Amino acid sequence: MSFLLLVLIVSLRTGIPIYKFTVDPAALMDANPFTGVVSNIGVLAWCASAAVCFFSFALLRVRESDREFSTFLLFSGLITCLLLFDDFFQFHEYVYPRLFRIREKVAFGMYGFLVLLYLARFRKTIRETEYLPLLVSFGCFGVSVLIDRFPHNREIALLEWHYLYEDGAKLLGIVGWFAYFAGTAFRALRSSPGNPEIREG
Repeated sequence: MSFLLLVLIVSLRTGIPIYKFTVDPAALMDANPFTGVVSNIGVLAWCASAAVCFFSFALLRVRESDREFSTFLLFSGLITCLLLFDDFFQFHEYVYPRLFRIREKVAFGMYGFLVLLYLARFRKTIRETEYLPLLVSFGCFGVSVLIDRFPHNREIALLEWHYLYEDGAKLLGIVGWFAYFAGTAFRALRSSPGNPEIREG
C-alpha cells in the first residue's frame, strides 16, 4: 500500500501519467511480449540470488558459529540488490547521468570499488566456499563490459551480433552469480547444526 501511495505521489509531482507506472512495458509500447526477454530473465536471476542470500541469512544468523557466514550472506544480498536495481532501472545509464550528473564511467567505478571492498572484507569466507561459479561470473561480466566498449559496426560480420555477445555474456554472469550463492547457501544450511532435517535430506 505504501509503495502504491509513493507511485501516486511521484506521478503527481512529475506529471507522468499513472498508467506509465503500472502497465506492462511491452503493452505500453505496443511491443512484442518477448521484448527484452534476456534482460528480464537476468533480472529474475538477480532477484532469486538476493532472495537466497537474505533467506539463508535469516536462518543462519541465530547461531553464533554461523555469525560470520550469515554476515557474508547479508552483504551479498545487499550487493546483489544494488546490481539488481541498477540493471532493472538503468541507474548507470539513465538515472545517475540525468538526475545526479554522474557519468556512466564514474558509476561503474563506484560499483567496482564497492565490490572490491566486499571481496576484501569476505575474502577468507569466499575462499572456504566452492567459488568457481563466482569466478566464472566475474569473467562473464568482464567480457560483457569489454564487448560493450567495441564500436557497433554492423558491416563487420563478427559484430553484427554485438548485443547477443554482450547481453548473453552478462546473462551468463548473472546465472553464475545465482549458481554460486544458491550452492553456497544450500551447503551452509545442510551443514549447520541447527538444521538436521536439511542434512538428512
